[in-house]
Amino acid sequence: MSEITYDDKARIIVRKLISAFEQKEGVFSDTKELLENQIPDGVEFNSKEHANFLLYLISQDHGTKSAKLYERAKEKYLQQPENFDPVKVIQRYVSSDDEQLINFLSSLGVRYPKNSAKYWFRNSEILFENYNSDSRNLFISNDSKLILKSIIKFHGFGPKLSGLLFRVFVGVGFSKPHNIDEVNFPTDIHDTRIAAYTGIADIPISITESTYSPYVKKAESIWKSACNIENLNWLQVDRALWILGSKGCTKNRHLDCPIKEFCIKGDEGDIPRKALFINFEGIDNAGKTRLINEIKGTFKQRLPVYITSELTTDVGKLALKKIKMNKISSYEKVLLFAADRMIRYEKDIHKPLGENCLILSDRWFHSAIAYRSAEDSELKDYVISVNQIFPNPDINFYLDITPAESSRRGIINDKNNYTQSHLEKVKEQYLLIADEYNFEVINAMRDFELVKEDVASR
Repeated sequence: MSEITYDDKARIIVRKLISAFEQKEGVFSDTKELLENQIPDGVEFNSKEHANFLLYLISQDHGTKSAKLYERAKEKYLQQPENFDPVKVIQRYVSSDDEQLINFLSSLGVRYPKNSAKYWFRNSEILFENYNSDSRNLFISNDSKLILKSIIKFHGFGPKLSGLLFRVFVGVGFSKPHNIDEVNFPTDIHDTRIAAYTGIADIPISITESTYSPYVKKAESIWKSACNIENLNWLQVDRALWILGSKGCTKNRHLDCPIKEFCIKGDEGDIPRKALFINFEGIDNAGKTRLINEIKGTFKQRLPVYITSELTTDVGKLALKKIKMNKISSYEKVLLFAADRMIRYEKDIHKPLGENCLILSDRWFHSAIAYRSAEDSELKDYVISVNQIFPNPDINFYLDITPAESSRRGIINDKNNYTQSHLEKVKEQYLLIADEYNFEVINAMRDFELVKEDVASR
């Protein structure tokens, strides 16, 4: 019997995906987070307001946790609907650099509010000048290629977001264009990673948010080809892949996956554990240790609470000694910190995972990625490769403070190990991986009690 090819396997997989998606099986039992289902309360379905809301929302759907962005956007629409109206945006704000507009985008939780404000304002101008302030007019033509050419003229809409807007507007029912098979498949990290995990393309399984881009075309080609050969609607397959990637793969729901028989992750199964593993990340002096101790004090009467902190093992202490003597390279740090982490995992984490308990970690492998990458950006892939054996915690809290605040607290506590400029690089690296590792970003510049309440509410 001839060996199954990439194309054969891809065709089987898209058929299984479509079947499971349409039957709402497993991970597809809940699809409310799909973009097609996002509409603010009180807005009429398929109205101009609905279309404009979706266009503005999709323009920001990158580099952030989609589900949280969607919920914040719907809340903000109820409070400030004028910010989703092209005419009122142009009238209300002086320019794309208007501080009020930047603050509004910041409140949505976008990663780069200043750039986002530019896109928001300029896209409002395009809608006003060319489409009578109605996003539905983008889809007047029935020609998919012409529609896509119109979308891609908007600021921030590259191949991925253009294809995503096309998928959503067609799915919602704003248009029924022909030749949709000629439109780009909006391939993202999830689509590419699933292609790697299932072995339908020659893509390394170690790809990350920062390394997957060179493989996008390869993943897009094979998904699109499989859909065309099977005469399946790629829009529906893309929806299924988004749900699978965001709610299945990233949540380790392997047993709920309809294609687990083809996936290297399918052999792992869902980790049978009762413990809640919570990790706290942040630049120096963000307040992680104090917060962890407070949480332990709150819960220790109700259930066991285990705390694990980096560089507390003998290997970790050796690393600290070499750092203080300035006799350690970045590569040595990667390996010694990982060895310390493995000992901590075996001693503090592995056994309690089967208990009904809390495991609180003062940093995990994410800090290695951020700090080593800040020292040398070329180390990032190596750090990720070394640390890929470690599980991602159930919850990752990132305590967000400025480098200046870190220095101020460091002076008080006599703990200033890095310059502000270096901490700025570390913070940047943390934010680059925030979406991939599902960070809950907490504003830790506030009063400690407010920070504690915010963490408890999540």
